[in-house]
Amino acid sequence: MTSKRRPVLMTDLAAAGTLAAVRSLGGAGIPVTVVDFGLLKATRWSRFATEYWACPSVAGRVASFEALKRWAERSNGHVLFATSDETAWLYARYADEIKKTILVYTPSLETVETILDKERLWFACLSVNIPTLPTWFPRDESEAKALAPDLPYPLLIKPRTHVFRDRRDKGSVVDSHQALQGAYAGFLHRERGKASFEDSSQKPPLLQQFVVEAVENVISVSGFIDRSGTRSVIRASRKILQRSRPVGIGLAFEAIDVDPALAEAAIALCKRVGYFGVFEMEFVAFDGIWRLIDFNPRFFHQMGLDIQSGAPLPLFAYFDACGELACLDQAIATCAEMSRTELGFSDTFTVPLTVALRSLVDRATPRDLAAWYWSKRGRLVDATFDWRDPLPALVHAMSELRLGFAALPRVAQESKNLRRLIAFGAPLGRMA
Repeated sequence: MTSKRRPVLMTDLAAAGTLAAVRSLGGAGIPVTVVDFGLLKATRWSRFATEYWACPSVAGRVASFEALKRWAERSNGHVLFATSDETAWLYARYADEIKKTILVYTPSLETVETILDKERLWFACLSVNIPTLPTWFPRDESEAKALAPDLPYPLLIKPRTHVFRDRRDKGSVVDSHQALQGAYAGFLHRERGKASFEDSSQKPPLLQQFVVEAVENVISVSGFIDRSGTRSVIRASRKILQRSRPVGIGLAFEAIDVDPALAEAAIALCKRVGYFGVFEMEFVAFDGIWRLIDFNPRFFHQMGLDIQSGAPLPLFAYFDACGELACLDQAIATCAEMSRTELGFSDTFTVPLTVALRSLVDRATPRDLAAWYWSKRGRLVDATFDWRDPLPALVHAMSELRLGFAALPRVAQESKNLRRLIAFGAPLGRMA
């Protein structure tokens, strides 16, 4: 490596994926500037972040673009990487406006919108023969009402995109056509009433078959593909525990061997839509087939697991962005010799809190998690804690405590809803 390197600029400092990327890049000697607002953002306090820019909280595309312009005025040739759905869209949308001072590593806006819009992604999967779950795309409330009596239940009411949503949930599950009608109308009212959509026309949510046993049995196929589509690295993991049920963000994962068919499907989809960079695709089992349910075109939550398994994905993206292809080839060659599938990933502060709350209504949860932790003892990658960089874990713990107390009523309701779905006889999806 040369002594003088382009700096990197990253936001979303509370995200575990951002922290993993900052540690990976900073540990490789690459200057990293972090930008966000608020004290309880773990990555702000990382020793691997060389500079911090305070940015007032923004809501909506117009305000975010104004922030981007301020970053461009202050930039010293920084490289931009997407750390959220919002930044993936923003960087693609405004790449031309800021490219004079910032190197924006992003596919085209057409590509990003195809990935982030669940309906467009569904049809892209269809075009390359990647199985998906049964899904319906009503155009309005009346069409959803007409479909309701003939649909299979339970169903997930799922936003077509998460870009600039005020709520961070992944949707809601209903178990009857009567419940669907009220929940669908409530979803539309809640989402369209938010000021964050001041310059957009939010599409109605989709309806998707919900697989109960996939609540915490999701396979993630993650990795990197370069601009040319000729260099790629693939890893895989299984979700063990998630923050909320029946749908939610994962808290614990285990590395698994890559299924060649899923790896091939992931690369085929990237090439079909023109995507390059770091990605994560989620698959669930239904009717004996792994089916794609999501594509994240950005740094993702459990990326630290892939990094520790020998695949420094942010570094691959950096070399590709800067045109350092010899370094990229060398890093990929080293990665091929270091794959480790015995590792696990956990947010070891948040997991005990989540398990403690769930144990009030589900006594099997602590037993199952204790057995899993014992099987992974000494081989767990933590979401925030690192002996070389201890402050982010402390800040993360303070933030999670604040969020945890606010979540108590929701956890009880989620457990009640999940038990009802299982009693309903919902389709099961586990595959060995």
